[in-house]
Amino acid sequence: MSAFSIEKDLARLVNFVNSERLVGEKQVTFLAGVTPKSMATLIIGFRLLKTDPSRLENLLFLLKWLEHYYCNTFDILLVEQDSKPRFDSEVYSKNNGLRYEFLYNPEDYNRGWGYNVAVKHFCRNSKVVVLMDTDVLPGDNFADEIRDCYQDRYKVISPYQNIYYTDETEAKSVQTSMKVTGLSDQAKIKNPVTITGGVVIFNRDLYLSLNGFEQYRGYGCEDRALDVSILSLCDASRIRIANKAYVHLYHPRDEAARGNWDAIYSHLTNNYKCMFHRGLTPLEYIHSKCEHVKRSAAVELLLRRGMSFGDPELYRLNTELSINGQAERKQVKDDESVIFPPDFRNLDDYSAKEVYKAAPEDRDELAKFHNAFKGERCFIIGNGPSLNKHDLALIENEYTFGVNSFYYKTRETGFRPYFYVVEDSSVMKENLEEIVNYRAAFKFFPTIYTDLHPKDPNVFFFKMNRGFYEKSSTNYAVPRFSTDASKELFCGQSVTYINLQLAYFMGFTEVYLIGMDFSYVIPESHSRKGDVLLSDTDDENHFHKDYFGKGKTWKDPKLERVGNNYRMAKLAYESVGRRIYNATIGGSLEIFDRVDYSALVGPASRVAPAPKAQPDKTMFADANKLYQSRRYSDALVMYINLVESVPNFSLYREAAVNCYLKAQKMRQPIQLELKKKVQDMLT
Repeated sequence: MSAFSIEKDLARLVNFVNSERLVGEKQVTFLAGVTPKSMATLIIGFRLLKTDPSRLENLLFLLKWLEHYYCNTFDILLVEQDSKPRFDSEVYSKNNGLRYEFLYNPEDYNRGWGYNVAVKHFCRNSKVVVLMDTDVLPGDNFADEIRDCYQDRYKVISPYQNIYYTDETEAKSVQTSMKVTGLSDQAKIKNPVTITGGVVIFNRDLYLSLNGFEQYRGYGCEDRALDVSILSLCDASRIRIANKAYVHLYHPRDEAARGNWDAIYSHLTNNYKCMFHRGLTPLEYIHSKCEHVKRSAAVELLLRRGMSFGDPELYRLNTELSINGQAERKQVKDDESVIFPPDFRNLDDYSAKEVYKAAPEDRDELAKFHNAFKGERCFIIGNGPSLNKHDLALIENEYTFGVNSFYYKTRETGFRPYFYVVEDSSVMKENLEEIVNYRAAFKFFPTIYTDLHPKDPNVFFFKMNRGFYEKSSTNYAVPRFSTDASKELFCGQSVTYINLQLAYFMGFTEVYLIGMDFSYVIPESHSRKGDVLLSDTDDENHFHKDYFGKGKTWKDPKLERVGNNYRMAKLAYESVGRRIYNATIGGSLEIFDRVDYSALVGPASRVAPAPKAQPDKTMFADANKLYQSRRYSDALVMYINLVESVPNFSLYREAAVNCYLKAQKMRQPIQLELKKKVQDMLT
């Protein structure tokens, strides 16, 4: 059964009306303050064939049609894929204000991949993208449907429910007259069509969150796969099928492009459970007899599509491609020091404890992330002042975790993390609009926020165990580490601890921390209610002054408790051969082995120890300033660094010991690793 209204009268469908031209005042009224070409990008994917000149003829006529009826209303992008460019972009693109991109693909035409690349890389400023084949003419409702998508009435729009297949004579008549009103043969509407085939209008962010089309290496089925994705993962009320028929321009059937048909169709039916039903009449809903996969399986497919999603170099990778255009992942060599559960069966045998009363977690969906990145490395980004020393462009192509108010850094640099996580209630409630609108490939939140953040296709809610904070619990302040994020994640005084558990669950074996200063100053002017502080100054503890700036609330960081949880994470990782490294430039975190960020992500990337700061008067003076400011824990890190650089210089040793005693007296947190070093000095 369909949730969509389908027109059942063929006579109404073939009662074609010519579009009104969007020129002059009509265009101004239509755009209503929107700059021309900024409302939407029309992406026309194509391949030209020497054996079929009608392909070029249809493309040129489509461009003529768009220019005639929509004169510069929309941005138009031509995307050709072939072994070499065959389209004369110099003549047709520059002279007509069109954009043109060439994608190298020496194999069969890959419609899904071409659109994925275009949407991901060539339409960064477009809110709406329209994916168009060269042989389907937009109808009289086309512009209005695009505007509805731009105004967020719908996220996905098929501007028609049926296709009118012209014969050669009818096509020539349309091309000569620039009109479709002469078409009336009801027999030319032959079959039901998909939602995302031919011409489809998409909210770009939604398209990206779905990881777009399957990248089938040949003719067909990518539209059916995307249909299943939107029907399984999207709000049905935001999907529209217009009760219209659009005109298809005649061209000969390309049998050569169907060489991979059997493999493609097999992938579709096995993974999406979508099948062709030959007995459907033209006015039946195309999926009326399908029993598509459930939501959790659709999430797994979304995750798989993301591996090579929209890679413009896909056909230059010199690696084997699957039938759905995914590059073969490099096999991680077996390392006896890295241990994965050898007898893992499922995630259903764990019990939950000390959890918020909230909506159920997305258990089945989260389960699809288990070991999805087995053997890979990732970066977990902290928000300390030292983050401003890191060139985030160097990790643009790495798997990264960002948190909380990272959107300040995105505005500054354009960098976006692959995973985005918020745990803290003050951060969530005081920055809700920013967090809801923030775009990342995948977003994770505790179930207590299901009423605050929409359940989008790339948003997942986990069960959060708050036993670490619960004073009536025997687990109060006791670190616990979850290896099963589909069941629950444990709080640990820092959202970084949530990320360390997620990274473990996903299968990452090397985790690198950056921006982790592990140092806080609590101004005396900040008012306190229990563990909650109210800021009345600029924030000096984070990379941006407004992070917890004036008027915002924040929690007492309790670094000693954070440190205990970090040590639990370190134990969990190292127990099975995985590693956590501190790649922060500077800062005071000494729990994890330090590595050099620039060596790690530079041209000759390698894991190298962080260079020791050479002792000089400036370092000693800086340590003394921290000491005089009563920041004994932070000063101790620098004094010990000086002692290790010049072991026999008694002044540095005395300063370190004195600072250690002061920190103890003032009950400031001292990392266990530093305690041991001072004790060694005393003995």
